[in-house]
Amino acid sequence: MSDHLFKRPIKISEPAIKITGSDPDADITAFPARDSIQRASSTQSKPFVNNKPPPPVFTRRSELSSRPASGASASSSLLPPPSTLNPPKSLMQYTSPAASARAPSSGSHLTPSAKPTARKKVALKPGYSAMDWAALRNSGKNLRGIDYPGIIRVTEEELKAHKTRDDCWTVLGGRVYNLTPYMPFHPGGEKILMAIAGKDGTGLFMRTHSWVNFENMLDRCLVGVYVPN
Repeated sequence: MSDHLFKRPIKISEPAIKITGSDPDADITAFPARDSIQRASSTQSKPFVNNKPPPPVFTRRSELSSRPASGASASSSLLPPPSTLNPPKSLMQYTSPAASARAPSSGSHLTPSAKPTARKKVALKPGYSAMDWAALRNSGKNLRGIDYPGIIRVTEEELKAHKTRDDCWTVLGGRVYNLTPYMPFHPGGEKILMAIAGKDGTGLFMRTHSWVNFENMLDRCLVGVYVPN
């Protein structure tokens, strides 16, 4: 029985594709089908549109200058750049911080720092210059106002007793000096020296003459050492 089955002839059926009409491809089964959704979507797809702007076109300056203008309708963007090389106004009006600090504006609320008042000088009489005072210091005359040869101790009561124009003592740096012979030589006048007569004038002297070496200038006028009570 098994041999009968294997020897049975195999019949091959004809294809189900039928060709009718004059068009041989009219009834051929295609994929996707003509009325299918796939073919309808593919036939209705929109064409590709490039929305990117065209690349810029660079033109040489020589070509722009040689190209004639087309009347009033010529585009201003095609004109060559101006020949002037001046910086913008915003940069021309810039003021450096250092310049603004040196010259503050008129509307500024900052008040300038107070300048030290210049020391007023008086007209000295002939023969009372700085050179004349130096000559008097080296003359060997007694400029101390006392006959005692050594340095003395001056108390506060003793100091107050010498406060006149003809007998003027003062304290500078803890030492007592006789200002009487120096009165007509003082460039600031006698009035300012009388303001420290008979008292300690160190504070006033340092505010007005801090650069002056009084120890050398008045060395021949040294009376003694100040001993306050």
